[in-house]
Amino acid sequence: MLRLVKNEGYDDYIKYPYYSKEDLEKRALEILCEYNYELLKIPQPIPIENIIENHYNLILDYQNLSLDGNILGLTTFETGYIKVYDKNAKKAYPLEVRSGTILIDNSIAEDQKQNGRYRFTCAHEVSHWDLHKNIYFNQNAYREEINAVKCLKRDVEKSFSNNKRKTPKEWLEWQADFLGASILMPLPTVKEYYKIQYKNIVSKIKRDDADYPFAINAVIKALADFFDVSEQAMSIRLKSLGLI
Repeated sequence: MLRLVKNEGYDDYIKYPYYSKEDLEKRALEILCEYNYELLKIPQPIPIENIIENHYNLILDYQNLSLDGNILGLTTFETGYIKVYDKNAKKAYPLEVRSGTILIDNSIAEDQKQNGRYRFTCAHEVSHWDLHKNIYFNQNAYREEINAVKCLKRDVEKSFSNNKRKTPKEWLEWQADFLGASILMPLPTVKEYYKIQYKNIVSKIKRDDADYPFAINAVIKALADFFDVSEQAMSIRLKSLGLI
């Protein structure tokens, strides 16, 4: 379904695809079922890089997308040149890329401590490809250097908890975030593993007990570590599913 949204700063309206949370949950299950049904039966980390490269046949690469690390990911929708950076020289230079290339910023790709954010950014970018490629192929309103979508640090991993979406860009980022979260943290296996961890850690602690919040945080950490995502992303996901 397409909706019309006011193009902020202009007098016209832009069409963008509308997806409900239920639509995006369903799409995540379809993607994982198509790739490997076992991912929905047995709780396990989702091989997001393999899904990008082998299921979607996209190119996954790593570059300095900005000097300050503010751009985490970029997905291209046509062949051409994009701007990347030499951090030592502090200069930009053009990089030729093919349509269907996902670029992840080196700042998170090379930092093991940010592996959860790296994986979420990968899921966010491939979600843009899955949901929005027809818009970026066909509508000039979204064009940048070439037809590509750049995702800022503030847009990734946090926006799927944010209900304040007004502009087309905000809606598209929320959709990519929500689908990305649903792929990395599938509803059936997250619920199953949550029940196991809740029983092991929380079940004997009363809700009014002073230790209860710490026990819930321990469950969040256990799930985040198991599914290889950040604790922030897992906390938001569990809240969205009504589990905490």
